[in-house]
Amino acid sequence: MPHGPKQRIPSKSIGGSQLRRVFAFIADTTEAYAYADVTVPGPISLMVGILAANDESYIKSHIVSSAPVTKGLGDADLGSRLNRANAVQGGDIQSWTSENFVAVTLSGAADLGTGPPTDPTMPPKTNLTAGSTTLYVITEPMP
Repeated sequence: MPHGPKQRIPSKSIGGSQLRRVFAFIADTTEAYAYADVTVPGPISLMVGILAANDESYIKSHIVSSAPVTKGLGDADLGSRLNRANAVQGGDIQSWTSENFVAVTLSGAADLGTGPPTDPTMPPKTNLTAGSTTLYVITEPMP
């Protein structure tokens, strides 16, 4: 399954919005993910990036199906936009002129589901029976 809901991070060009710098990102999986069909092999992984699925520029891909796990607390967990070697002045400004998104990708060896249905009155179809991740993004307003 590609990715979950996208969240906007405002840019300085949006009327009335204030430019924000991302300086911390934590993915806290408090309940391991599990397939509905227990015979499905392979792990389920999660990553966090910008703009599109399969981007790990904030939190590198990691297994979320074996046990609860928290990523983003150490430099080795962080992607290229936030790790110490690449962070600009200790953080990341996605764009100076346009609004951007944060994309979360949850992927596995088997189909995880169809995601949001075309009919908004119907619940999404999922092939998962468990799993919960809370994402914490810490931003700083720029003057």
